[in-house]
Amino acid sequence: MEWTLTDPAIASSPILDRYFLGVGRALCIASHFEDKINHIVRVIQITDAIRAGSRHDDIRRVAMNYKRLWLDGAIKATAHADDFVSASHFTTLNDAKESRNYIAHESASLGNLHFVTPEKVLERAHALAPHILTVAKGECLVSQWSFEICEREPAPSSFCTRYPYMILNWTLGELIDVADLVDSPQ
Repeated sequence: MEWTLTDPAIASSPILDRYFLGVGRALCIASHFEDKINHIVRVIQITDAIRAGSRHDDIRRVAMNYKRLWLDGAIKATAHADDFVSASHFTTLNDAKESRNYIAHESASLGNLHFVTPEKVLERAHALAPHILTVAKGECLVSQWSFEICEREPAPSSFCTRYPYMILNWTLGELIDVADLVDSPQ
């Protein structure tokens, strides 16, 4: 097995650099998805403590002692909050988790960069695009919840509809034609 990078000058190309920038941006969205779902779980736990009639000190302890969950655990922890987490929401979250894992573990894997062709980079960008959309939909969902909890009003639906496509364009828009991949409501 050879080294990933044998000559930085040869492995540096605008298309490769743009792809890795897109992967980094996709990782940013994936991380925010994970952080935000943990925030929602903390809110659910505090709400459960309040509904159970817990004392102020006990509620404060719940908030202060929250242990960050792995993504799978965080999604499962939302399942009992059926007053705002529907079955379709749960599916969106699970799909986003799977796509987050793809982005985190497979998106940057191109092999020996010395031999990567522009066609290979574009092929990988097209393979990555549906995963970015899926994570963006999950991240948008938990962002909506967070917005609605904080602002006590519905999240702007037109923005929420455009959000996944905006993220896809931000991550890979210079490599692929986003409009060809999805029916974007832009």
